[in-house]
Amino acid sequence: MGTVVSLKCEEPLSAAKAIEIDVAYEIETKQDYDKARLDLYELGRIEKEIEASHEPAVKEAAAKHKNLVKMRDTAIKPYEDGIQEIKGRMLDFVLLHPEVTDGVQKNTKIKVTDIIELIKAVAAGDVPAEALIPNEKFILEKARGLKDNLGYPGIDVYEEKSIINRL
Repeated sequence: MGTVVSLKCEEPLSAAKAIEIDVAYEIETKQDYDKARLDLYELGRIEKEIEASHEPAVKEAAAKHKNLVKMRDTAIKPYEDGIQEIKGRMLDFVLLHPEVTDGVQKNTKIKVTDIIELIKAVAAGDVPAEALIPNEKFILEKARGLKDNLGYPGIDVYEEKSIINRL
């Protein structure tokens, strides 16, 4: 088999006991596969134990962070409001006086006004296909329910296997 790696935790936890896992698994038999499942389960168990041991400190740090962000945002808010108010008044002035260009930036924006026309233009080859982004979340939800019966042109429904970490 391959190289043996000893996995250890830096802290003296019960989960920190070293376990040796062969990282060059050659799973060629059902026995090899079953051993890999047991090793995978053990690694997952240790991972969860380590996560649980750190969770109180992580939650405390997250609460402190949330409080600090709130304090910062409260302190900044009047300045942000002032900035937006001044920018709004300056923009009003620039719209009335187009000759003023100092501190003015033009930003290109887009708005799709007719999705069907855009789709037709893509289909005709007048617009690159990259102009359309499929709603993969929507399509995946439909595919999970309908499986092979989805029937959307240009969409293949297939299954991909993955390994779960439980016995």
